[in-house]
Amino acid sequence: MKKKLTLILLCFFVLGFVFAQTENEVQPEEDDEYEYVYKANQGGDSYIRMSLAVDIPLKPEIPKMKVGGSGTLGFAQYLNSWFALGGDFSFAYSETIGSNVYYFVPIMFRATAQLTLDKFELPLTIGLGGSFQNYVDRLYFGLTIQPEVGIFYRFRPDWSIGAMCGLYILPQWYKNQTYNYIGYILTGTIGVRYHF
Repeated sequence: MKKKLTLILLCFFVLGFVFAQTENEVQPEEDDEYEYVYKANQGGDSYIRMSLAVDIPLKPEIPKMKVGGSGTLGFAQYLNSWFALGGDFSFAYSETIGSNVYYFVPIMFRATAQLTLDKFELPLTIGLGGSFQNYVDRLYFGLTIQPEVGIFYRFRPDWSIGAMCGLYILPQWYKNQTYNYIGYILTGTIGVRYHF
């Protein structure tokens, strides 16, 4: 009797186990299809930008001011797949007549609209902020504007490399308006962006 009872309990146990497994398995319905969309950039994505530039003064003209250079470190976050907000700071210099050096340190807020074509990204950026400017013994802090356009190649999901062309617009306004001046410096930049 004990053997029969044990055998019956074992059969119920095995059958219960088999039915439990089949009930837990969810069979996908034919019209339940999941569509995954992969985009290079989506809202909430961010990047850090590191770049080096050649700065060509347009005003004041060469030879008053020679070709200089700058380095930039920046951050941006996408609000959607094509628009990002962020900021950066740079350190720039140009040698002038008499072997003096003009330094400026822009701190910018940036808005970027970007078109993406496969692995190529085409950012159009406008930067607005201020810069500390120093020449010999004169120090000035003033408005700085920099529009930029560029092209980047996303060679890995988290890295892109590219080039940008921009223009620093550096107005200097004084109480005595005869000293007012606007400087224009063209920038040619190469850089990398780390995306996360």
